[in-house]
Amino acid sequence: MIRIEPSGFSTCDVELERSKASGAGNAVSVHLEAGRMVQGELGRLTTTFQRGSLQVVTTADAGQPKCLQYVFRADGVGVRLSVDTFSMQQSDSLETLCKIRDAATNAVVDALDNNRGDRISYPKDSIGGVDPCTRLENAEITAATKAASVTKSPAGPVSECRWDTGDYRITVSSGLMSASDSRATGTDETIAGRNTVIEPSSKKPTCRATFYGRSWDPWLGSHSNYTAAYNDDVSKFVEVTRLYVQLPHTGTGTATDACRTVRTLAAAAWPRLPHN
Repeated sequence: MIRIEPSGFSTCDVELERSKASGAGNAVSVHLEAGRMVQGELGRLTTTFQRGSLQVVTTADAGQPKCLQYVFRADGVGVRLSVDTFSMQQSDSLETLCKIRDAATNAVVDALDNNRGDRISYPKDSIGGVDPCTRLENAEITAATKAASVTKSPAGPVSECRWDTGDYRITVSSGLMSASDSRATGTDETIAGRNTVIEPSSKKPTCRATFYGRSWDPWLGSHSNYTAAYNDDVSKFVEVTRLYVQLPHTGTGTATDACRTVRTLAAAAWPRLPHN
């Protein structure tokens, strides 16, 4: 049996169930994540080869328990694949996992190189398919943080964007969560007309603002048809936008300072979210 479900706007999990007699593990998980790849962050031990117009990078970092590979275009946009055994039994060998990964890589290469990948047309009230980097302007961040300059770092998942100043790191992400998952715990506030959960943490210090958007019942993209006995909610999702502010460990700033900045930036970003 094959189970497919999104774990975000730029990620997908494929679970391959096998009989107990087929080997050590009774399931293998294939995780795919679309993103903007930075080759310097892929690891020290890599092998690169060309597949059509695409580059395929295989990593071999010591101690890595998963079989990893990256497939990306000349502009750096691509897919990260990781394959692992999902089982309480003995794990599959790395050789077996990498054979499964190679099959997944062939499918990704075919979709990207020949433009055969399916695309979802999101409705106007969805945050899907919209670059989070469009939610904030550099001038808004410098005004909120009193920083002299700010650097935008779009590298990483396509559903996430990061800005760095001298003292602050700001991240905006869009995603999906299962309708049955627990929601954020914190203080409920109204910011720019949107119900927002504010969660401070003194450990870094940090603060996060969370806004829940439209629901999907069922998710409009491809996913497996689970039996009701397995989970009635597997195709039900809620859209989530998160704005995260982190201060340096060694600075004098507090979680209160981080939350003050979160509220200011959320007031700028939330009006740019779709209405539902």
